[in-house]
Amino acid sequence: MCIGLLLLWSCETYADAEDEFSLARNLFRDAGDYATAAQLFSDFIRNHPADPHLADARLMLAQAYGRSNRCTEAVGAYRDFYEAHPNHLDAAKARLEQATCYETLGDLARAGTIYEEVQRLYSESEYAAESLLSAATNFVRAGDVANGLRAYGKLLKAYDGHGAARRGRYRLAQLKVASGDPGGARELLGHITAGAPDSDEARDALLLAGRLELFLGRASVAQERFKQLQGSFATSLHADSSRLAMAAHHRGRGQYDLAEAAYEEAAKKANSPTLEATALLGRADALRDAGRHEQALGVYRDLMSLKSARSMRDETRLGMAISLGWLRQVGPAVS
Repeated sequence: MCIGLLLLWSCETYADAEDEFSLARNLFRDAGDYATAAQLFSDFIRNHPADPHLADARLMLAQAYGRSNRCTEAVGAYRDFYEAHPNHLDAAKARLEQATCYETLGDLARAGTIYEEVQRLYSESEYAAESLLSAATNFVRAGDVANGLRAYGKLLKAYDGHGAARRGRYRLAQLKVASGDPGGARELLGHITAGAPDSDEARDALLLAGRLELFLGRASVAQERFKQLQGSFATSLHADSSRLAMAAHHRGRGQYDLAEAAYEEAAKKANSPTLEATALLGRADALRDAGRHEQALGVYRDLMSLKSARSMRDETRLGMAISLGWLRQVGPAVS
């Protein structure tokens, strides 16, 4: 009789546990009530420490914390999950989500450490390269440039040819530019464009390479990079940006006729109404700088009628006022 009562009690306990877990899971997955689900999962883990659903309950508890903006609690819950269940299929995913929570909390160095740990533990997985890229990025954002450079180097060596490695090279090139090493940046950018000329990273690299050459005063080389960009990625906003950069370079050097022509071309070929308006404003300003105020006023007036130029109204009115003022001053002298 005692054995029968024990079996009956066990069955009832199992049924209760199953119901509790199902309710918490449904609130988590179907209703999106993460706060309530977190409380129920926490109770379930405490009340049923040997239940077969324990691993899933721990994972969903951590996720529920994260999705209800309780990342401080989530990072510890994720750690409890993967330390207790290191061979679980979602152990890597849990670490990645934990790293995201550290990013949310602003602990970028810790996020970088977790991302790198994912790559170390799952180096052949589909997300290993991306994890290492995230590690390097977070180290740099945290101010730990040395560790960031180390992680970037590890990424380029272990996953050369992967999209994450190309993005890593691009970000490393940005660091080289910022640290005053244009030669190093140029080499990294060239590696991207030569190795994967049709990739998004090549598009980004060509734009940065052109801007770098302009900064160094090598306008002809910059023009080559921009022409390559415009030929390979003609419909991209990057192509538009390259035309605007070249036009701004001419204007900054006082080459107003070249600038006006470059802005006119940029406006005609723009892939975005906003960038078209930006180019038109640049053209009007270049015409004004060149003393061609009547033409400048015509372009300014066209801009005033464009919806895409609404955010530029103040600059447009200022340009018009300058040109009108100049024309009023010289009008009597001319007549």
